Amino acid sequence: MRRTLANPLVLVTAALLANGCWVSEKEIRGVIGNDTDTAEPGPVDITALEPDYGTAAGGTEVSIEASPVGAGVKVQFAGSEAAVLGVEGSTVLVRTPPGTAGLADVDIQWGAKTGTRVEGFRYWPDGTGRYGALGSVAWFDIVGTLDDLTGWDDTGFAWVNFIQPSIYGYDAVYGPALDTCASGWGYPGVVDEQSGASQIHISRTGGSLELNWDASSERFEADLVEEGGGANAFAAGETWDLEEMAGAQPWPPISVAGMVETPVAFTVTTPSLAAGTPPSVFQFDFDIEWSAANTADYVVIRLDLWQSDFSAVEEQVRCLARDDGSFTVPSAAWQTLALEIRSLDVYVGRVRASEATLPHDASTSGVVGVYWVVGEVAFWPL
Repeated sequence: MRRTLANPLVLVTAALLANGCWVSEKEIRGVIGNDTDTAEPGPVDITALEPDYGTAAGGTEVSIEASPVGAGVKVQFAGSEAAVLGVEGSTVLVRTPPGTAGLADVDIQWGAKTGTRVEGFRYWPDGTGRYGALGSVAWFDIVGTLDDLTGWDDTGFAWVNFIQPSIYGYDAVYGPALDTCASGWGYPGVVDEQSGASQIHISRTGGSLELNWDASSERFEADLVEEGGGANAFAAGETWDLEEMAGAQPWPPISVAGMVETPVAFTVTTPSLAAGTPPSVFQFDFDIEWSAANTADYVVIRLDLWQSDFSAVEEQVRCLARDDGSFTVPSAAWQTLALEIRSLDVYVGRVRASEATLPHDASTSGVVGVYWVVGEVAFWPL
C-alpha cells in the first residue's frame, strides 16, 4: 500500500487549531518558512539607484534599493534583463545590460510582486577608447629677449571643455601624426557637451583651481596667475583631480581622479632661447633640442613668423614630435620663403597626457598638462 505525505499546510493548521489559535493562511505560511512576500501579488518600491547612469555598452554595476526583495529577484532595464550579482537586505546589486542612449525604465519582479522606477536610469553613449574632454593646464616660461618686451611675462592658463566622445585628443591641435609639421594646421571639429555647470574645480595636493564657464568660448577657463600661485599654481610634475561636478540635467555629478598630469620643467638648449640677444636659426635644417627628454608623452612646437614690420604673424607652423630630446623642423613645412631676416617666436611645449576615465560615458580625459618654453630667434632665409 502506497503511503501519501500529508500537506504541511494542513498539518500546521491542525496543530494551531488544536491549541485554540485562529490564524490566517499568510501567517501559517510564515510559520512553515515559505517566502511570504512572493506568494501574493503586490508592489515593490524602488527608492534609489547608485549610480543612476552608465554606458550604452552595458556592464555598469548598480546598487538598487528596493523593498520587498529577496532571492530570485529579477531586474530589467528598458525591457532587457540585468545580471543579478547578489541581494543583501533591501539592496540588489546588478550589472546592466546593453541599452540605447537615453532614459530607461527599471523594472523589478520578485515572485508575484513587481515595481517600476520610470526613467530611473540614463544610458550614455559609450565613449570607450575615445576622448570625452579636451583642454590643458599650461605654463608659459618666457625666456630671452621676449621677457623684456611689454606684455610678455610668465603666465599660466587652464581650460576644459567636455565634448561628445571623439577620436581627437589634444595632440591633434598640432598635427596628424608624430614627427610631422604643418603650416596653419587646424583643429578637427568636435561637438561640445553642455554640462549645465557654471564652474568646475580641479585640485591637487596643496592647491586648487576654479574654472568658470565662458559662454563665448564654450569652455571652462581660469588664469593661473590670478589664482595667486605663479609657476607654483601650475605645479610641474603633479596630478590634478576633477572635484565632484554637479551639472544640470542630464549631467550626473561626476569626479575624476588624475584628470590632468603636468610634466616636469625643462629648458630649450638649441637654439639658446634664453640668450641676451636673439639667436640665429635657418629656414633649412632648423634644429630644436631640449632637456629632460623621455619624461613627457610628446612635444608640441609652434612657430610664429612675423611680417617684416611686426604688424602681424604672417605664417604659423605647428609640429608634433617625440620626446626624445631633439627635432628638426623640415623646410618643406613652410609656405613662406623668408627673403630677409625675420623675427620668429618659438614655442616648445612638453606634454603629459592623462588616461583618466570619465565615469558617465567611459571616455578618456583629453585634458593635458603642458610646460611651454617661449623665446625669440632671428629667422634667416638660408
